[in-house]
Amino acid sequence: MWFGEPDGVAVEIEILVLTEIDANGRHVAVILFDLDDRRAAFAEAQARFVTGEAAAIGGQAPITALRAFGQRDWVGLRACLADDLVYCDRCTLGLLDSLGADQWVESLRILADLAPDVAGEELQILAWNRHGRVAVGRVFGTMREGGSFENVFVGVIVTDGDRIKDYEVFDVGDADQALARFEELYSDLPSGLRS
Repeated sequence: MWFGEPDGVAVEIEILVLTEIDANGRHVAVILFDLDDRRAAFAEAQARFVTGEAAAIGGQAPITALRAFGQRDWVGLRACLADDLVYCDRCTLGLLDSLGADQWVESLRILADLAPDVAGEELQILAWNRHGRVAVGRVFGTMREGGSFENVFVGVIVTDGDRIKDYEVFDVGDADQALARFEELYSDLPSGLRS
């Protein structure tokens, strides 16, 4: 929030600020967004991460393609998933259990039909490497008949370099299990992809 009293008139301006810092701790960019433009701010942060810090390592670009969900681009979403993708819901209330790529996309399409304003955000990356990442995220929205919802979780995403191969979600309190599962999943990759 910026505030002041230019010419004796009290002014407050609330904004979202995205700050990019380089490896030496120097400011690279500061970008301002309106408060209601969270989706654009998060998309910009993801894009800068993939083309900046993560560019030399790789494995992150397919994950940014998940933004297709927010755009309701089901074909684009499916294109970022490997044909043998396994989506596994390991949360306590694990409603979706284990799904293949087409089933998972269809479940998201149905969710968007039930809650037209549904959106997702990645709040914090806990670990990442050339195989993917572990991150705290949330899905939130309002059901068509009324009633808002929010699901905060830890997502484990493993890529084969070009597409998402595994996506597992854990309760937010199970971050240690999610991190261990990440190591287990990428250690199962063929030896050429593990190094």
